[in-house]
Amino acid sequence: MANTIFQIIDLILLLVVLASGIYIFVFSMAALGGQKQRFPTTKKKCRIAILIPDNNLPFKRQNYPIDKYKVFYYTNLIETITLLNENEYDNVVILGETTYVSENFLNDISDAIYCNAQAIQLHHITDGNLSRRLHHKAVNEEVRNAVLKWGHNRMGLSSAFDGIDVVLDTHWLKDNLKSEKANLENRLLHQGIYIYYLPYISVHSPEPRPQPQKFPKKKALSNLFPIFMEGNFQYLGKLIRCFFPSWQSILFLTFGWSVIHTFVDWRGSLLWWGILLIFLLTICADIPDYLVKDKKKNTKKAKQ
Repeated sequence: MANTIFQIIDLILLLVVLASGIYIFVFSMAALGGQKQRFPTTKKKCRIAILIPDNNLPFKRQNYPIDKYKVFYYTNLIETITLLNENEYDNVVILGETTYVSENFLNDISDAIYCNAQAIQLHHITDGNLSRRLHHKAVNEEVRNAVLKWGHNRMGLSSAFDGIDVVLDTHWLKDNLKSEKANLENRLLHQGIYIYYLPYISVHSPEPRPQPQKFPKKKALSNLFPIFMEGNFQYLGKLIRCFFPSWQSILFLTFGWSVIHTFVDWRGSLLWWGILLIFLLTICADIPDYLVKDKKKNTKKAKQ
């Protein structure tokens, strides 16, 4: 009886880990498999409004026509967007706390816009000497960038959308962001607007960005069938992801069950240890060099 229960639990856990793990593995490999190609350079320049929190450092001067952009420092994002004149600005760049962007930041964004990129997610990089907690959050952010953003784009799917460090059409933004409860990613996917992730356009700050709130599982379940009937598979993919555990949960679950399995059936545990090794290698491949080097620097300082 005990052996049967153990086998049932083993099978259930294996199915959960494989479903989530294969998803992460496929998109992680996709993220590794291609160069971060840029949009062609254009002479045309968009009129851009840049929105930054009011406690931010002055925005870096851009190698961009001064009459084509303006910086707005906001305390209330919704109010600031409401007051924007869509006849003066073609697109809006929404940033969180920012310490550095390239001088060609707006040029790269404008090139993408003129190549019909209606919604853009930019690459956030966490700079500075990071504590263990912040380093862990930065790693989690970069794994998410690799799997749900760049990996998705490489497979022809929309990037995940964080709502910050993003570029959107001004008219669309004013029509769709009228309260803090508005979920822009859902609206973009529901309207069939492709979300680009541009990893070469970076926004730097001293702390990782807060992760977007997960779509409620109950609401996702109720929307599965209607969205499937609509044939909106981009949106459907997001709803299905709501039921997957995080990569950290998969890692702890796989390690814990591998240990338990070793004491119960060491031969059978070899499968679990193999899955754990592949999963660890996959996650390590998603972590960019700057976070590995930063960790090494902090380790050396601690020893000194």
